Amino acid sequence: MGRIAKLPPEVIRRIAAGEVIERPASCVKELIENAIDSGATRIDVDIEDGGKKLIRVSDNGCGILKEDLPLAVERHSTSKIKSEEDIQRVLTLGFRGEALPSMGEVSYLEILSRSEEEDTGGYIKVIGGEVVEFREAPRQRGTTVVVRELFFNYPARRKFLHSSRVEERYIRSEILPKLIAYPGITFSIRYGKKIERYYSGGIEERMIQVFGREFFTQCAGFFEEEDDVRVWGFICFNPEGPLKKGFIFVNRRNVWHHGIHSLFSFPGYIVFIEIPPEYVDVNVHPSKREVRFVKEEKILELVERGLRRLSARTGEGERKEMPEIFTEDLEKLWQLHGTYILAETKKGLLIIDQHVAHERILYEKLKKGKVPSQRLLVPIVLELSPHENEIFKEMLPHLERTGFVVKELSGGTWVVEAIPAVIPSLSPEAMREMIDDAIREGKTRIKMFDEALKIIACRGAIKAGEKLSREEMKTLIEELFSTSHPYTCPHGRPIIVEMEIREIDKKFGR
Repeated sequence: MGRIAKLPPEVIRRIAAGEVIERPASCVKELIENAIDSGATRIDVDIEDGGKKLIRVSDNGCGILKEDLPLAVERHSTSKIKSEEDIQRVLTLGFRGEALPSMGEVSYLEILSRSEEEDTGGYIKVIGGEVVEFREAPRQRGTTVVVRELFFNYPARRKFLHSSRVEERYIRSEILPKLIAYPGITFSIRYGKKIERYYSGGIEERMIQVFGREFFTQCAGFFEEEDDVRVWGFICFNPEGPLKKGFIFVNRRNVWHHGIHSLFSFPGYIVFIEIPPEYVDVNVHPSKREVRFVKEEKILELVERGLRRLSARTGEGERKEMPEIFTEDLEKLWQLHGTYILAETKKGLLIIDQHVAHERILYEKLKKGKVPSQRLLVPIVLELSPHENEIFKEMLPHLERTGFVVKELSGGTWVVEAIPAVIPSLSPEAMREMIDDAIREGKTRIKMFDEALKIIACRGAIKAGEKLSREEMKTLIEELFSTSHPYTCPHGRPIIVEMEIREIDKKFGR
C-alpha cells in the first residue's frame, strides 16, 4: 500500500483556514478590509478578551445580497474579481475569497447584512465550517460580522494565543495602518470597556487624531509626481517623536518593500505611493504584505528625490533650534564607558552615542562633496569582477568628488591612492564591503553611491571605547547639531536618547 494519501476535505479546510487566520488580529484585518472595500464611511469594531472571545465589525457599506450569503462563506467566492485579468488591476484590499470561509471554519461565525436594493437583510451562522442557520433578518444597509470563540475547535492553535493584552497589541498594529490610509472613514473601536473614536476628515486631522498635535511640529511632508506615479508622505526627524516606525502604502494597501524602506535614514516615516494597479503585483505573498513593481526604479527615484528636497528644505531650520536645549554653553559633559556622551540640558539629560554621532557628521560632509584628500602610505589594490567593475565605474565620479583618488591599472584592477581627509583610515576590506553593499542594496546609481558613503562614514567614525577630551566631546556635539538630522545615523539607528528630569525623578519615587 502506498505511503502518500489524499487528505480528507475537512483536514484541507482546517489547514487552509490556519494559513489565513493566524490569530484574532488576522480576523480584524480581514473584516476591516472587507468593510473598506464595501464603500463604508463608518466602521465600528468591538473586541473582547483580546479578540479570543469576541470580534465584531459593523459597517454602513453596500452590504451583501441575502441570496449571496451562503456563497460568501464558501472558499474562493468573491465579488471583487471575475477573471485572471482582474488580478492584474485589482484595487480592492481583498480579492481571494478566503477570509470569511476560514473564520467560519475555526469559530462561531455570524453575518448580518442588507444591500441597498433589498427591503430586508439576511442572517447566516456558521459553526466549524457548517452552515447551521440561514434566514431573513432586519438591518439598515451594511454588514455586521461576529466572530466568537476563535479556534474553539482547534485547541492546539488556541493554546498558542497570547494573553489578551498581547493579542490586543497585535490587533492595534493591524488597525493603525487602516486609520492612517483611510482618513475619510470614521472608526469607532472598543477594547473591552475602552472606546476610541477617529472621526472622518483630511489626512492632517487624522494624523493629529492618531499621533497627537505634536505630529506636525516634529514631522515634515514631501511630495513628488511624474507621469502616472505619485509619491508623498511624512518623515519624523526625532526618533523619540510620535512616529516611531515606517509605513508604506501602495494604493492605500499597507505593504513591506525593502528597497523603499532602505531609502529612509529615519525610523519613523509614512509614504503613500499611488500607481496604476497594473504596475504593481499584490499577489506575491499569501497575506498580500509584499508587492512587486513594474516600474520599480522609477518609484525608488521619486522617493529619493522627495527625500532630498525635504532634507534641503528642513535642514536649516533644525540646525538653528537644536543647540538651544543645552545649558551653560555645553560645559557639563561626561563620557560613559568610552562610548556615550552625557550632556545636561534645560529639561534633563541627553545620552549621545559617540560612534553614530560621528558617523552622521562624516556622512553629511562626504555627501556635500569637495572633501580634501589624504594620500595613503600603502595604496589599496582592488580586483573586481566584470559586473563589479561596471558598477564601480558608475560610482567613480561621485567617489572622486568626496576625496577619493583612484586609478585603473587594467581591466578590473584599481588602485586607491588617496581617501577623504575626514576619514582616519580605510582598509581594503572596507572598500570591498562598500562595493558589495552598494551592489546589494542599491537600485539606482544615487542609491549605490549613498550606500557607499554610509559604509565609509561608519568605518571612519570614532569607535566605541575611544576616550574623548571635554573639548572633543563639545566639538562633536556642536558638529552633530550642525547636521540636517542630528537624531539618527545614516542607517536609521538613534544617536540621541533624551531623559527629562521628571522621568529621572519618577525612577527615584519623587
